[in-house]
Amino acid sequence: MEEVIARLKNYIDKLHAHTRKPFYLLADIDGHALHWSGPGTQYGFDKIERGDNLFNKLLFLVGLEEHPEISAKLPYMDMGNGVSAEIHTVRLKNAWGMVFLDVTPEMLSRQRYQQMAHDLALAQDKQQKLMAELDRANQLKS
Repeated sequence: MEEVIARLKNYIDKLHAHTRKPFYLLADIDGHALHWSGPGTQYGFDKIERGDNLFNKLLFLVGLEEHPEISAKLPYMDMGNGVSAEIHTVRLKNAWGMVFLDVTPEMLSRQRYQQMAHDLALAQDKQQKLMAELDRANQLKS
């Protein structure tokens, strides 16, 4: 049974690696790159060098440094290049560990549903106004 679970876990891990394109980043407390793995360019981290100051791309960490025990999940972060990422951050002793996962398809789907709900609300509002106008017109006739 454990072998079956291990095979399922391996399947999910490979699926996420393919669809979510994980990028792992380790930065010191001041936002300097220490180590990374994965498609950094997907998330706007082009040509990273060890020691590069990445703080301008890691603004979501502002405020978290005051709480060293915090780990956070930041869903649907706009990376500024058309990619939406789910970012997991873990505060380590003297560094930040981060995982970026591509959630662009989910974000686009969510936006479509929100737009449909908005359009439906507008149509219902218009229909209610027309029905009220029709009621007023019928009352004036009688």
